[in-house]
Amino acid sequence: MSESLVRGAAGLAALVVVCAPAVPMVVAWVKANQERIRQAFRGWPHVALAVALAYVAAFGIPRLPAVNTVPAVPAIVVPTPSPAMQTAVADVHKALAGANPVDRAVWAQLWTKAGIVVAGDSADTEIVFTDTRSLRAYTILAIRIGWRRLGENAAGKYPGLNEAVERAFAGVLGIDVQTVTPELRAKYVELCNALAWCGAGRD
Repeated sequence: MSESLVRGAAGLAALVVVCAPAVPMVVAWVKANQERIRQAFRGWPHVALAVALAYVAAFGIPRLPAVNTVPAVPAIVVPTPSPAMQTAVADVHKALAGANPVDRAVWAQLWTKAGIVVAGDSADTEIVFTDTRSLRAYTILAIRIGWRRLGENAAGKYPGLNEAVERAFAGVLGIDVQTVTPELRAKYVELCNALAWCGAGRD
């Protein structure tokens, strides 16, 4: 047993020994004056309420300490892809099955915005993406900046994800160099939306 514990116990025992003779006297006084005690404390709730209201009137409602909260994950609504496109990105969804909500949101935003950028070629006066090589270069750059650098997701964090994306692009757009036609551009955008859908809360 430690010395501090022994001292504490000894002090408590001494207090009990000293105060024990006075306990019957205190009990007797309380019993004799219980009505007077009750009357004395009867008005205290009203007094306390009046003091609190006066404080609020003078100084306003007291500010409570700030509570640290987890940042809310932005809600991203992505249209459900066609059955064929769901099949094309099935391996991507599987690779993201264990991803946390923040990474899922980053992934969904990345591909949603990638699709918007490429879709803009259809309304721009100067075409940016002329063939599938330019699309591929843009896609690689978007992943490296949006997913790895801004999203802070190191390569290999989700095993098989990179390979699954490569298979999805090869399956939808092919592996040969092609000129970007309106039909091919539409396929790219559709694929981007399907990839976004993989991260937008799909179970």
